[in-house]
Amino acid sequence: GFSEEGVHRYTIIVEGRRDPITVNNEAEALVRVTGQPTVLYVAGDPADTILQALGRQGINVRSVSTERMPADINGLIPYDSVIFDNVPAYDLSVARMEMIERYVRDTGGGFIMIGGDASFGAGGYYGTPIEKTLPVDMDVTSAMKVPSLAMVFVIDKSGSMGSVEVSGLSKLDLVKEAVIASIEIMNQFYTIGLLAFDADYEWTVPLTQAGNRAQITADLSRLSSGGGTVLEGALNEARRTLEVQEAAVKHLIVLSDGLTSDADFEGIVRGMAEESITVSTVSIGSSSDRELMRNIAEWGGGRSYHTTDSSSVPRIFTSETTIVSRNLIVEEDFIPTVSAITPILQGIQLDQIPPLRGFVLTYQKNGAQQILSGIGANPVLSTWQYGLGRSAAFTSDLRAKWGEPWIGWSQYQQFLAQLVRWTQRPAGDSRFQITFDQGIDSTSIVVDAVEPGGEFRNLLALSALVQYPNGESDVVDLGQVGPGRYRAPIPSGTEGSYLVTVYGDAGVAPQTYGFSVPFAREYIQFETDFALLEQIATVGGGKVLGPGQGAEVFVPASSGRTYLDTLWMWLIAAAILALLLELLVKKLILPVGTVTTSAAGGREPHAPGMQGEPARVADAHAAPSVSSEPASYEELRKQVADAYRRESKTKREFARWYEGGEHNPVAERKIHIARKRRN
Repeated sequence: GFSEEGVHRYTIIVEGRRDPITVNNEAEALVRVTGQPTVLYVAGDPADTILQALGRQGINVRSVSTERMPADINGLIPYDSVIFDNVPAYDLSVARMEMIERYVRDTGGGFIMIGGDASFGAGGYYGTPIEKTLPVDMDVTSAMKVPSLAMVFVIDKSGSMGSVEVSGLSKLDLVKEAVIASIEIMNQFYTIGLLAFDADYEWTVPLTQAGNRAQITADLSRLSSGGGTVLEGALNEARRTLEVQEAAVKHLIVLSDGLTSDADFEGIVRGMAEESITVSTVSIGSSSDRELMRNIAEWGGGRSYHTTDSSSVPRIFTSETTIVSRNLIVEEDFIPTVSAITPILQGIQLDQIPPLRGFVLTYQKNGAQQILSGIGANPVLSTWQYGLGRSAAFTSDLRAKWGEPWIGWSQYQQFLAQLVRWTQRPAGDSRFQITFDQGIDSTSIVVDAVEPGGEFRNLLALSALVQYPNGESDVVDLGQVGPGRYRAPIPSGTEGSYLVTVYGDAGVAPQTYGFSVPFAREYIQFETDFALLEQIATVGGGKVLGPGQGAEVFVPASSGRTYLDTLWMWLIAAAILALLLELLVKKLILPVGTVTTSAAGGREPHAPGMQGEPARVADAHAAPSVSSEPASYEELRKQVADAYRRESKTKREFARWYEGGEHNPVAERKIHIARKRRN
């Protein structure tokens, strides 16, 4: 049922035994449901004080762990705000961080990060999508770094550390990456070492400056797994080595993925603490002794980390290195000072704000509003607008550690509720009706804006932020196409879910809707399209056959146009015939006629008056002596050849004479006769 507010995805799959096309057996719809606003509270160890305070203020809250967070953005849309309470970055995948960023930026949701020793920069959020979403930066200046640091990584290299993970790398390979990532954010003059242990221990990386990265990398490459798990000897060796080091801060990071042999770990670690050597621990997987690792961190005044995903180790190491080397956590009592008056502080007695006992160092971003400040004017509460949504950073905690004085504060519940309500997505405008007109390759977003009394809302500046199935997003402007109606087309040829957030100028709150393309639109045609078939037949000069007429397709046509009936075939035949006749006349008939004329003794008379014409020209056409008896083929061929030679000679002599300039009618007549015979 539609029990929660937001966009819900419903999928229906129909199975049929004789269905030849299964791709269109699935239908999907995104349904937007309005209801009471709800907040998603995410914490590894939920704080009852926060949940109770919000509940008493009338805010619906759903509490989940990081593992039970929604897997996609559709699961976040039902919530108007998301709260992270001391959630470390290594408990989240990058995909989920990007999902939170899109939720705020593209759908108008709210986001609050509450501090603690595993939050903000201390939780490894530097350079992540979450940092982009928040109004504070998590890097610190060099002035905040400790004057000197000596840190030793005590690493389990037992046989289980050589097991290959999903990424294709072993646990030990991921640890090597983690160490390299840690030294990259260190001051190059800090001292670093790596002590590996199995049944025994060895200095894989002897103490050296962090700036010697090439040597450190070469030493790490020789680290391999094998043997048992005996932590006692490695801890004692690390203690002896660090005791003689001259450094303001001496720190150990102990990592193991299994159980270790028994020893007096409490005595060893407490002895380190007396020598100002702090110890943090990292346990990997379900086989590790989480209780022992947690106790070692407590005895050593450090932090305890646990993860079931070995790929989180680099982020854990960089987070711990950042905390140790840059003093990100400030644990001192202070009373926050008010830097700005906002609706979050409405009705709060500012002169009665209780003190806090610590916070995480962050820095204000340009464009953000710093509301409460701590020691050194660093942000305690900052807010800003990010995309379509809002986010807030409270760098102290609201638990019994740093925020214990606030829990008993009479206005604690009011402050927390006003902070959450400021970030929540504004209530949607019920005067908007949004529908989707789906086509084959595109879908039109249609918005009808009508007042309760029926009046149209015209000339609104509306836009839609579209999130495509591949994760990309785009903004389209909705143009008015009628009274109170706005429309914009978007491409929708790709299968999947499309989220559309409509927003606009003042008074138009963001509203998120969605539609789905479960399969290509061509598969939605279930019946024969007779109209289309008839159109195709008409264009092709055919017809649509009815039931029982299929055999007509294979009957030869008794009439109709063929190649023999077309005009161009007759024209080609006539042209070929004419060509053959021309060749026959030129090659056979004309030469024979010339010979016959010569044999009859006919010749042109010599015209008088051709002054200067050579005598050979006058006698050029004198007929040869031909016998009156029928000639043989050889004699006839010889006569024809002689006639051609005489004719050619005559034409050449006439041409030379004519070009000499002596013209008379008789000569011109002879030239005419010669040209005619040639042709």
